[in-house]
Amino acid sequence: MKLFSAKVGGRIRDGLAVVGEYATTSLYGLLHPEWRQSGATAQEERRSLPGDDLIHNPNWAATRAITIAAPPEAVWPWIVQMGYGRGGYYGDFPWWRDPGGRRGRRASANAVLNDFQSLRVGEVLLDGAGCSERVGAWRVTAVEPNRLLVLFTSRTPLSGREVGYLSRRPLVYFDCGWTFVLEPGTAGGTRLLMRTRVRTVPSWIIHAMAVLRLGDTVMQRAMLDGIKRRVEAVKTGDSAGMPQPRSSPTVVRNSIEINCPADVVFDCLSDLRQELEWNEALLEVEPLTEGPLRAGSKYRARFKRVGDSVIEYLDYQRPRRWVTRSSNPRLAAGLVGKVTATSQGCRVDLETQLIPRGLLALGRPVLARIMAASWERHLAAIKFQLEQQTSASPR
Repeated sequence: MKLFSAKVGGRIRDGLAVVGEYATTSLYGLLHPEWRQSGATAQEERRSLPGDDLIHNPNWAATRAITIAAPPEAVWPWIVQMGYGRGGYYGDFPWWRDPGGRRGRRASANAVLNDFQSLRVGEVLLDGAGCSERVGAWRVTAVEPNRLLVLFTSRTPLSGREVGYLSRRPLVYFDCGWTFVLEPGTAGGTRLLMRTRVRTVPSWIIHAMAVLRLGDTVMQRAMLDGIKRRVEAVKTGDSAGMPQPRSSPTVVRNSIEINCPADVVFDCLSDLRQELEWNEALLEVEPLTEGPLRAGSKYRARFKRVGDSVIEYLDYQRPRRWVTRSSNPRLAAGLVGKVTATSQGCRVDLETQLIPRGLLALGRPVLARIMAASWERHLAAIKFQLEQQTSASPR
């Protein structure tokens, strides 16, 4: 009887510790509003990914994503080495601790660890201290270097005991798939997608796990930020373990098909002087460099509400691609534009990166929705105008 009581007491303590950590993480997220957002586009949330078949009919699923300025082969070493007692999970929360007692950012690796650069199907990654293949373990179900890692666990929600090692199936447990997909992005970068799919037994338990779901969102967003910071710090030579002055950008993507020649569409969208004709928020444009528009060209632009910004062209490849960077005290932004010729005309793909500053940073989600809607409106108007001009011009 005493042994039974001790086991029950231990499980209760473990459960309270789990709930406490997730609740603390949720509160910590209040200081980082961007961590409560998925970072994924609607299309990324809807699309199927490897590992989805592990959890049929999930009663909770979430997709998170981030853009990293490095190729997949530079991101992969940080993914493959993650796990407690390995590279860590990169969330950098002050209360996280590695086996050596190091906390916060020092609890996760700030360099690629050669000893942990391979994973095989069937191996396990541990959640934290006190975990083993029987408690708090993620089993590798698929791995493709530089592209894919899929993990799976089936465990009790509070004690974390793995169902496969229990003498009988418990009354309450959950199955969870955790997928990491690395895809080549713009300008030699990587789009890192992270998906969680959960099925609880019984199904209503998912409602009782609300604090765990919110905490999970904050943890995984912080994890993505930690991976991005480390990868890009290696690329630039910064110290990944030191606080970086730049926060992760909010990314907005827009696309449209326009039945017009690619060069006409490119000039309309990429040239700030032409933007004066279709962007009512742009009030004035002043060139700061001489000569034709090219990589290195700079302009001072005055916008409604935001004020003056200096805009620099980092890349300019007419009629295919342009990249700009702008900055002012309230908002830093980057834009990658691509125009691809099609049989009917061309396709436009835009990626806008926003880093709001000061009080404006508190409204990141609203700002992202406003920017997405603004581009959608502008692109529709440009499409209508250019297609009208094309149809009216003599053939």
